[in-house]
Amino acid sequence: MCIFKGIEESLPAFEIHINEEISKYGALTLINLVEKNGKERALEEAYRKSVLSYNSENITYVTFDFHDKWYANSVITTKIKYSGDRINA
Repeated sequence: MCIFKGIEESLPAFEIHINEEISKYGALTLINLVEKNGKERALEEAYRKSVLSYNSENITYVTFDFHDKWYANSVITTKIKYSGDRINA
């Protein structure tokens, strides 16, 4: 993935959008679900930089790398299942 515009160029549009959302809904919680690593890393970094540059007490920013959490859960589940199979054998 390639981001074509730098934060200096894209921040004004981001600020306009966030200002509209805050005026409509009040304080916002932004939940970023993209991968922190891998093919979505550039998008995650650009979005995070925009939120941090905006720097508003009306924004709570949360990241949740679903891919990372899903992988961790599937590994744990597989290990537990494997251990259970060995115990029951």
